[in-house]
Amino acid sequence: MRLRRRGFALIIALIAAGAVFTLGMRSAASSRAMQIESRLIEERVTAERLARAAACLALKGISIPGKPQDRSLADAGSPSSSGFDPGPAPAVAAASPEEEDKGPDLPAILKEMLGQQAEPIQKAEDQAAAAGGLRIADGGGLTGRVKPTAGLGLLKTVGLPSRPIEVTVDATIFRVTMSDATGLLNVNRVDADRFRRYLILKGIDAPRAGAIADELLDWRDADDISRPQGAEAPAYASRGLVPRNAEVFALEELLYLPSMTRDIYDLIRTDLCAGGDAKAHLGSASAAVLASIDGLTTSAVEDLLNLRASGTLTPDSAASALKNAWDRAKSEVRFEPSGFVRLLVEPVARLDKENKRTAVPESRRFEGVAVVSDNGTIEVGLRPI
Repeated sequence: MRLRRRGFALIIALIAAGAVFTLGMRSAASSRAMQIESRLIEERVTAERLARAAACLALKGISIPGKPQDRSLADAGSPSSSGFDPGPAPAVAAASPEEEDKGPDLPAILKEMLGQQAEPIQKAEDQAAAAGGLRIADGGGLTGRVKPTAGLGLLKTVGLPSRPIEVTVDATIFRVTMSDATGLLNVNRVDADRFRRYLILKGIDAPRAGAIADELLDWRDADDISRPQGAEAPAYASRGLVPRNAEVFALEELLYLPSMTRDIYDLIRTDLCAGGDAKAHLGSASAAVLASIDGLTTSAVEDLLNLRASGTLTPDSAASALKNAWDRAKSEVRFEPSGFVRLLVEPVARLDKENKRTAVPESRRFEGVAVVSDNGTIEVGLRPI
């Protein structure tokens, strides 16, 4: 009898030990999972903070003129809304009388953008400063019109960079690509013919391109009459959807169109916008967006892109390159960027202790929009892609 009781007690003890061991293993696994999740969150937050700082530095670099000693890295950092604090500004030496007579030094980014035009502009700035006249930093625009000292005024004067900008934040080199967020193909204003032309230029077969174009117009119009290749309420009923019958609010709505696929959407989404004046920004719109304009041939667009790459794109040079096509196209394009800048931020390298570039492992890329006013960059929003 005693042996049976001892055996029963041993079994109970073994079951209890097993339960404790199982709980311990579950606790260890849970703790490990929490550590991994915490590390991933920390890496994501850090990556977003650095990407935001890189975007803000790039924006400051093209929208604020001035001498290097007049602006520290802290001033060139993120606005207060971004949460980026580069720390206290380093001490700077007072400018000499000779320096005070000179105009503001154009930032390196602007010099790269302007190319050969930078030197005469700098000389004009110096002459205006010596004569006590208006300078860029004092409100004198490059065209002679009064401009704000920074922000949107200077951005419109100089334009967006035609090439990506590289900036370094915390030993990481980021590539920042900018375009006019409202100077793309406006899905709320484009007609079916142009949208079909654009889709074909992007490599979409003609029948599907025509269907997507008609479906877009049916999605946003107020009636229930379907276009030849379009779709109205009955086509969406099986999926529990109804057409918006109003302007597109978010580009992701295009994924609801019956002929749209994820691959096509990912191919075209960076060329599209849902607001603005429906005019393509010549300084940053893609070749397909420009070539979709009635009257612009692919060869004419190539000429425009060459002018843009060389920093010589102006209304006069565009008119000269396009010749007869310019009269038809000029109402569909604009040169000045808006105050909404689309951003693509991606890490491309890291600097080691000897300041040599090293490869970065696969990391997060970010896209977003910055809002630029006459007072500078007032908001930057990024999301991982």
